[in-house]
Amino acid sequence: MGLYCLVLSAGRELIEAMQLRIPAILKRRPTRSQRFLLAGIFAVLALSVPLAWNAANQAGADSYEPIDYAYQSDGNSSTFAWAPDNAVNRLSNTASTVEAWLNPSGCSAPNGMCVYFGKAVSFHYALSPSRQLNFAYGNGSNYPWGWVNTGVQIPYNAWTHVAWVKNGSTVTLFVNGESVWTGSGYSITFGTGQNFFIGNRSNDYNQYWSGQIDEVKVWDSARTSAQIKDLMHRRPNSTELGQLQMYYDFNSGVAESMPNLATGSYGGVQKSVNELSSRGTMKMVDVKIVSQPTANDPRTIYTFPRTYLPSTGAWAVPEGVTNLE
Repeated sequence: MGLYCLVLSAGRELIEAMQLRIPAILKRRPTRSQRFLLAGIFAVLALSVPLAWNAANQAGADSYEPIDYAYQSDGNSSTFAWAPDNAVNRLSNTASTVEAWLNPSGCSAPNGMCVYFGKAVSFHYALSPSRQLNFAYGNGSNYPWGWVNTGVQIPYNAWTHVAWVKNGSTVTLFVNGESVWTGSGYSITFGTGQNFFIGNRSNDYNQYWSGQIDEVKVWDSARTSAQIKDLMHRRPNSTELGQLQMYYDFNSGVAESMPNLATGSYGGVQKSVNELSSRGTMKMVDVKIVSQPTANDPRTIYTFPRTYLPSTGAWAVPEGVTNLE
């Protein structure tokens, strides 16, 4: 028998550690009762969807395992995701929400800010070297206010859900679904021809992101705290996909092409045209962390640092589990 351990957490708080005694070879699909067990643990829907074989699984693994990928930037000026200017990647000045799971590894970009989402002279969202969340809105030709520092810090090497909600001229910052900062007097005016970026600043490649980004969602509405809390722990349903302006889950696992999963059209343009391309060698990494057995510890340890959101199904306890300790 092999000895396995699950380590689960929600946001920054450790929920529970469980050791699972299961067979070392994981070839069989999970039973119905085991799928229900994981549904309760992860609060992830769609466990009834059959799990598809994933060829990009852990090297040498022989199991059915859907994977939740995140985009990882190693912090350099030549690597980022981008799309050309179009109506889909222009934020509404009336109301908008930009949300994502962020896991920064640091912030040491040469020109100060570490930008994770933006469009030149229109909008940028970033982290400062002191781990403080900042934003800047433009008038189509420059940034009349410069960077706005909220003073709100998020940790390095841990997942945090961050959402910026603009309602009229008021901006509210939500961290893990809770309102933590509000300011007024901000507006956006768009220039044309500026590319849209994730992982760097579109007009200054030396303000790059270091760390991981996942589940990027953009709405042309001001989302509430309750709505943000609800959707940060699950995938959008078909109705919500139609309401979203942009949605990137990075679960294709292919860095060269990252589709916008929002459906329908926006501003007379099909949302699918805002597919992201990569510059440089981008990495897609599994959100969960797998520690292999060693001479001193025979366990394979699966660590889930936040809610696990693969494209279909969910990670399930393999068949053969007989005891939870």
